[in-house]
Amino acid sequence: MKRTVFLPLFFIFQPCVILLSQETFVKRPVDLNFQGACSVFAADINNDGYQDILGTASGSNQVAWFENNGSVPPSFTRHIIDQDFQTAIYVSAADVNGDSATDVLGAAWNGGEICVWINNGESPVSWSKQAIDTTFTQAHEVKAADIDGMGGLDIVAASAGKNEIAWWQNNGGNPIVWTKYTVTNAAIGARSVVPVDIEDDSDIDLVCAAFASNDVILFRNQGGNPVQWTQEVIDNNFYGAHWVDACDMDNDGDQDILGAGYMAGDIVIWYNEGGSPVQWFKYTLESSLLGALSVIADDLNNDSLPDVIAAGDNAGDIITWYNQGGDTPSFTKVILESNFPGVWPVGTFDADNDLDRDILSASSTLSDIYWWDNQHTITSIGQDRSQVNPDLKMTVHPNPFSSEIRIQLSLQEQSLIKVMIVASDGKLISLLYSGKAEKGGQSFTWDGKNSAGTDAEQGFYICIIETDDRGIYSCNLVKEK
Repeated sequence: MKRTVFLPLFFIFQPCVILLSQETFVKRPVDLNFQGACSVFAADINNDGYQDILGTASGSNQVAWFENNGSVPPSFTRHIIDQDFQTAIYVSAADVNGDSATDVLGAAWNGGEICVWINNGESPVSWSKQAIDTTFTQAHEVKAADIDGMGGLDIVAASAGKNEIAWWQNNGGNPIVWTKYTVTNAAIGARSVVPVDIEDDSDIDLVCAAFASNDVILFRNQGGNPVQWTQEVIDNNFYGAHWVDACDMDNDGDQDILGAGYMAGDIVIWYNEGGSPVQWFKYTLESSLLGALSVIADDLNNDSLPDVIAAGDNAGDIITWYNQGGDTPSFTKVILESNFPGVWPVGTFDADNDLDRDILSASSTLSDIYWWDNQHTITSIGQDRSQVNPDLKMTVHPNPFSSEIRIQLSLQEQSLIKVMIVASDGKLISLLYSGKAEKGGQSFTWDGKNSAGTDAEQGFYICIIETDDRGIYSCNLVKEK
């Protein structure tokens, strides 16, 4: 939960009311000529502290990464990883060899390949390609997880052509030695697989979407060497099951499942009710998102409740549902984008290091990749969450002020911070700083001007410091003539 701290000041105008974000987004381009863009994934590829973007272009058989230049807002530069990955359809990232450099995983639909590109950790980044499987017909999705509990990252993938969910055990070595195990070859038209600990037993289970048989299936990890699996059908009537994801949607400690059903246009949450076997409560968020292809969950408005983002390629829509909390599922629907034909993937990341979650997506029809910049606008939440946190100390001087005011912070550890000046009505007046702050003293100055460079009116303002642990710290300011 966000924390609100009222710190002693030289002058207090009135009791401070802390403000939290209410979502608005600005659409920004990443690449407008990435032929057949059909997958995106965010990761810090070059270890510079900024989130980069990975993408696949099915039309040009490319796997690429887009380097974040760290400006505000950032721009992105395309770097080719592979340009002969036949109908490149999916990309993800993980450090599979444990060298602290982010490696890239890919699935090639026509090539039937599952590959890993090892990041050599150099500057500029260079890659060593390793084919894990070249007979995985219509490979559709690939991810990394510690399937066998041995501490290394294994690979799990879905094959539509083989109706197969498989995993490859990471046996170490340079190059890595992989051993393949089939979980099932009866997931008809398998499209998606998500590794997740459903039973809270520290074993990674697998949830998959089988497009042709309309199934969402749970494979429970029973341990052993090799790992043994028990199959349970979560839903056998999810028409055109195309995508699954996992998240604790109701903050009860259990992982719930989200799904996108292409043929019916359904976006669904299956709430985990516990038990053995697990009992599921199906909740339909949407039943008319034409060509529903993807769905994920993330907290877009920093209220500690996961929200939902989904895309439908036939509708050309990206839709968000804001989680209202409570025992009974309740969501507020907002259409983020309604003119993006061929939209497939959705993702979230912090593109600009401003401590809120931005949205990432691509259109295979338009060959475009965009990100939607979360503007973090403000609404009041009152004072009932205030508590003292000794890890951050803040003083301001002089206060009241006329021409400028100095804001001094003391941090107990390195942190991402955002320093904002907000008006009493919640309007953002000036963003003084957004980025890394080192342990120790930090100093910022507000010159009394708004973001347009003109003098702000005299009156009451609030300085808000937001940290990467989602804490909020604030104090009142008074601007005189």
